[in-house]
Amino acid sequence: MTLGGQCISESMGYKPYSGIGGQADFVQGAWKSKGGKAFLALYSTYTDSKGELHSKVSPVAKGWIAISRWDVQYLVTEYGCVYIKGTGMRERVRKIISIAHPDFREWLVYEAKRLNLIESTSDINIKHMRQSI
Repeated sequence: MTLGGQCISESMGYKPYSGIGGQADFVQGAWKSKGGKAFLALYSTYTDSKGELHSKVSPVAKGWIAISRWDVQYLVTEYGCVYIKGTGMRERVRKIISIAHPDFREWLVYEAKRLNLIESTSDINIKHMRQSI
């Protein structure tokens, strides 16, 4: 997943992992149906072959985008659930960072500022982020 909300589920990095499936159809069908809600759930981290922990939230896309940022309604990690459908980029970036692994939030805020996704003068209280967003 990227800070903008795009979801990458067909590749591991740039290496194909699976073919085109029906994930986009299910996501769109869920939020378009009466009372429907589309949830995309993922772990906030992964461990590489060297045993190093990495964030699954990436500042930019590093793979094939399966779900566009405008189709994502709810995102869920073990750190919470956020509603991002129809939100502006700055708000969605803050919400996505709030459900990222706490060890990577400071880095994600830095990258979001560097990429001009949020204001460089933003003062985000990372420690109490889930309480304020």
